[in-house]
Amino acid sequence: MKKHMTRFFALFGFLFVLAAAPAFAQSGPTVAADIPFDFSVANRTLPAGEYTVKGGPTAGTILVRNDDGKGAVSVLAQSAHSNGEAKKAMLVFRRYGNQYFLAKVTYVDGSDGREIMMSKTEKRLIKGSDRLAQNQVEPEIVTVIATLQ
Repeated sequence: MKKHMTRFFALFGFLFVLAAAPAFAQSGPTVAADIPFDFSVANRTLPAGEYTVKGGPTAGTILVRNDDGKGAVSVLAQSAHSNGEAKKAMLVFRRYGNQYFLAKVTYVDGSDGREIMMSKTEKRLIKGSDRLAQNQVEPEIVTVIATLQ
């Protein structure tokens, strides 16, 4: 009987965590920015335009959404500490030539942000270029100032 009760409470706890995770994921800051160039996130290229970035539909994700409805992507993102270096909310991109990849979302006053892992597309780009693969060329870091909503 004790074994069945333990399983019941373990299952109940697991289901409670699953039900609560989306609510926690959607809380937190939302930032908006006008991105003047096409960029990639999660192996998708999104057009230049006005974007909103907020907590995604599941825990550990963020949602990048074009305000014109031209694209939306949900991507895994881990917590990133900014060490107080950010004074404004911003989106950080890695640029290789004319290709931009969303790398990080930083919130105002140096509070923690979210860092996005390299996509397969970005890794292929690095691997495909001899100069990049030999670490002779570092990506340029490009920041776009955002506003907290």
